[in-house]
Amino acid sequence: MYIKRYLVASVATVALSLLLSSCKKYFEEVNTNPYQPTDKMLEYNNLKVGVFFPQLAKAVIPIGTPSEDTGPVNNYQIAVDLSTNNWAGYTAGRSEKFDGGSNLTTYFFNDGWVNGTYIRRTADIFNPWLAIKQNTETTAPQLYAIAQIMKIAGYHQSTDMFGPMPYKKVGSGSFTVPYDSQQEIYNSFLSELTEAVKVLTPFIGGDPLIPQYDVVYEGNVRKWIQFANSLTLRLAMRLAYADAATAQKYAEQAVSNPIGLILNVDDAAKMRSGAGQTFMNPIRTLSNNYADDRIGASIMAYLKGYNDPRLPAFAEQVTIGGVPGYYGVRTGISITAPEYVQYSSPNVLSETPLYWLMASEVSFLRAEGALRNWAMGGSAEQFYNEGIQKSFQENGVSNTTYSSNAISTPTAYVDPLNAARNATAPTTITIKWNAADVFERNLERIITQKWIAMFPNGPEAWAEQRRTGYPKLIPIMLNRSGGIVNSASGVKRMVYPLAEYSLNGANVAIAVQSLLGMPDNGASKVWWDKKP
Repeated sequence: MYIKRYLVASVATVALSLLLSSCKKYFEEVNTNPYQPTDKMLEYNNLKVGVFFPQLAKAVIPIGTPSEDTGPVNNYQIAVDLSTNNWAGYTAGRSEKFDGGSNLTTYFFNDGWVNGTYIRRTADIFNPWLAIKQNTETTAPQLYAIAQIMKIAGYHQSTDMFGPMPYKKVGSGSFTVPYDSQQEIYNSFLSELTEAVKVLTPFIGGDPLIPQYDVVYEGNVRKWIQFANSLTLRLAMRLAYADAATAQKYAEQAVSNPIGLILNVDDAAKMRSGAGQTFMNPIRTLSNNYADDRIGASIMAYLKGYNDPRLPAFAEQVTIGGVPGYYGVRTGISITAPEYVQYSSPNVLSETPLYWLMASEVSFLRAEGALRNWAMGGSAEQFYNEGIQKSFQENGVSNTTYSSNAISTPTAYVDPLNAARNATAPTTITIKWNAADVFERNLERIITQKWIAMFPNGPEAWAEQRRTGYPKLIPIMLNRSGGIVNSASGVKRMVYPLAEYSLNGANVAIAVQSLLGMPDNGASKVWWDKKP
């Protein structure tokens, strides 16, 4: 990573000094906003960088406030929505609007979009984290521990997207930063989360930590530890095929921690409101204002085939050809704007929370761990059914028969306006748990239901789909990768931007060598993608 371009080499650099200076000037002018504290407030408990905590939180998955206009929405669109959300089968972008269709939605890695994604997934995370690190690592380790958890919550998506990335040497003072292998990064993540939990544990029961700056949990230490444990479980499971021993070790550690995991749906890690601030879900603007977002054909095939009661919670009903219903769009199609806007938008309001990690996901993670005979505190069937029920609760849906449905399967996709875009059903997997089924069938059940429950968390859904091969998705129609990316299996990773080759070429070349001998393209797999 070329530090001068993307992020500060240390918090002593001119860029951050100017940032701190401008913040200080503004604090003197407006001293009642908790996000723009006065000098006196900044000195409280030696915390001089409180303003950087919400900045870091907003970078985990790009989001902003209504007062920030469309900047954060555009960041989310480039870094998440037109890539991972599409690649995960959740949404379909209006591809013909962008670069004549040659963009991420059609597997073409337009460098402007790639570069924008890279900046969002590196500089936006590391800049506020470095500011916090310099002022808290030794003087307020409990605050640094929270920053570590937040950094990992965001940056694991970065390495999951690109593979090898700059990590250990970020902030070292160099203008170019070496890339670490993904295995090294994940080992650091797991160690850092373990240490963060250790540091925070003695503070349980005390005063909330930085409640005026903590937009996620408002200083609730117990909830931060539960999130850290849950995040550890997620990352451990990611290594199931790459390093089974490490995966099991940290998964069982997370489950056995006495402070526990995210079990209550109200304790999910999410961005909605906190510390006096309210956030705006970017998908609402993308769907309604931009008309660039519609429900994907893949998730619609599952929801319709299962007669899933969550369908109205996920998609808006529309009328096409005089017939009201829920209509998805197949990813990567050549489609005109008037036709596209008729299909169902995601049923996301501005006030809908943007989730980092939900209680239902924790249950499904434990279900997979139990399926692998790891010590998860219960059976795979127990956690599988629990995950489904928690997802219903998260979406305000009541249903008592869904989990016992042993007949319904995903349906074929039917495009109401063009039969040439129709597709066969992606799979025959049913809902009801079947202990007599082979491992792979029950794994498909777990991941499929987890994928439905996580909607619309595209970065996590795309990672799990690559790791396990589930859920099975409807293939893209218009593939502009030049034959590099297989339409059926989909994109495996994001490429590095040209700026990195120009400004940090030697380190990028070393990073590419760790891609198991594969070139820097969308078909090469990241390290943990090793399922036989």
